[in-house]
Amino acid sequence: MSEPARGAVFADGEAYEKFMGRRSRVCGRKFVDWLNLSEGLEWLDAGCGTGALGEVILDMCAPSVLNGIDPSEPQIKGARGKIANSRAAFHIGDAMDMPFGEASFDVAVSSFALNYVPDKQKMMNEMARVVRPGGTVATMVFDHAGGEDPARHFWRPVIARDAAFYEAEFKKRGWDITRPDIIEGFFKAAGLVEIEIHAITFEDAY
Repeated sequence: MSEPARGAVFADGEAYEKFMGRRSRVCGRKFVDWLNLSEGLEWLDAGCGTGALGEVILDMCAPSVLNGIDPSEPQIKGARGKIANSRAAFHIGDAMDMPFGEASFDVAVSSFALNYVPDKQKMMNEMARVVRPGGTVATMVFDHAGGEDPARHFWRPVIARDAAFYEAEFKKRGWDITRPDIIEGFFKAAGLVEIEIHAITFEDAY
């Protein structure tokens, strides 16, 4: 029997912020700008981490409501401590089984979380479930399949020494999801229509 895809919980909010914060904000601004949505909407950030994308949404989109959810208590603690805004609330919870009713939001977004959940289709289904008809569901993912991800400098020597081990880890982690056809398939299976896929480039400083 094959081993299921591995999920991830980032337990150190401060370390995660140092590693991912700038990257999430720069890419987040490009992501939100591409979405080009109106002000005053109700937003959900699934897998919100320390709230980097939430900060961008509050700054650029003037949402009436922003809810974030993440399984990591340290991440949520970091988001709550950093973002003091009456429109924003951050919850400890699972993006694959969210505690929100159907059609609760106008927009559901996710920043780099889909790469790391064990059941990616279930998370996409949940994002679609909580969005109102005519709303927007959007996610950013690292291009692991294209070799462009934050850990690529770590993985390159691993590949050089043991390519078979890397291929096995790649499959276990479900990192082939960045292929456009697979991403489109997740959206279609969740019942979503008018699907667009867009590449965001970023000059990484790490």
